[in-house]
Amino acid sequence: MFCTATSVVKITREEILAEVIDNKVGIGQLFRYLHILPEFELLEADKTSDTLWRLYRLTADGVTCTIKEVFPGNLFALF
Repeated sequence: MFCTATSVVKITREEILAEVIDNKVGIGQLFRYLHILPEFELLEADKTSDTLWRLYRLTADGVTCTIKEVFPGNLFALF
């Protein structure tokens, strides 16, 4: 396992919501597909004995994604 991610996506523009529903666009493709450059905001990051993690937000007009990524603590040993 490389990473586990949990995401909350809030869409406030009907035309973006329709595109996501009709074209089944995933979070990873959402901004690229819609030609939107989001702003990145790092909310938190930390390291425990077993993991590295970060919580961040990607924001653009009509779309907000809040994402928590959890990586194994030995992440850099994998390379």
